[in-house]
Amino acid sequence: MDKGQLLKTGVDRLVSLIQEKKRISVPQAAKELGVSPVVVEEWADFLEEESIISTDYKFATLWLIERKLTKKDVEEKIKSFHGKKEIIVRKAESLSSFLDKNGDNLSRIRNEFKSIKEHIHADAGKVRKELEELEKYTELKKNIDDQIKVQDQQFTDKIKEMDRQIVNAQKKYEDILRKIGVEEKILRAEKLKEISTKKSEEALKQKLEKINKITDRLNERLKLQDASVEDSEFHIENMKKLAESTKKTLTEQKNKMLSLAKESKEHEKKILNSQQEILRKVFEKSRMMEKTTKESKMLSDKFKKFFEKK
Repeated sequence: MDKGQLLKTGVDRLVSLIQEKKRISVPQAAKELGVSPVVVEEWADFLEEESIISTDYKFATLWLIERKLTKKDVEEKIKSFHGKKEIIVRKAESLSSFLDKNGDNLSRIRNEFKSIKEHIHADAGKVRKELEELEKYTELKKNIDDQIKVQDQQFTDKIKEMDRQIVNAQKKYEDILRKIGVEEKILRAEKLKEISTKKSEEALKQKLEKINKITDRLNERLKLQDASVEDSEFHIENMKKLAESTKKTLTEQKNKMLSLAKESKEHEKKILNSQQEILRKVFEKSRMMEKTTKESKMLSDKFKKFFEKK
């Protein structure tokens, strides 16, 4: 079978394959047809120029897509194809010779990429574990920060509650003292009034009885006031104890918050160290890939110059 017949058969098979699959990648098509991906790309460029198929890149992979044609379009494309067949045959022959000469370089670069891929795959597991550990430290730090916020709020609430109780106790005590002062003034006024208005023994007796009643009533009030004062003093004493207890609790709370803050700083330091280690490894792998990519680009440039000459 001559070169022209081989080319015609290959392109025809590629068109049939695209029509069957509707959409197929260059590596898959090369495998199906038993030819090099570079040859498939050359055929695909020609078919796309002739508007027989469409192409699309996805994740650095070239995809060949079926394009619907009318019967008339197909006939015109066949005529155009036969007119350009000789040019494509020469390019295919030159390409085959070029691939034979540079086959070793292609194989070496392919093996280097394979080696890098294996290294990256192995290191990816390590990086994944380090990222999981980084995430764990980040979550721990977040939990500690949340605890600090809760403890700080409780600390503030306890201080406000203690202030409120002390203010209420002080007001109650001052109110008791004020009432005692009012009763004392009333008693003095009644006594002065009785002394100045003595007119007769009966009147004096009546006044004395009245004074006695007032005195009894005042004594009862004083007893109640004394009990209230004692209760208030007892309450104030309890408030002092509460203040001491609250002071102790606040000190413990402060120490706990300092401990949590220290732990949070340690987790933050571990997070930063993990991030730096991951970045260092990524940078090293990037340099390895950049070195291999440069060699690959040199070979790619040779291909480009080769096709530009054609």
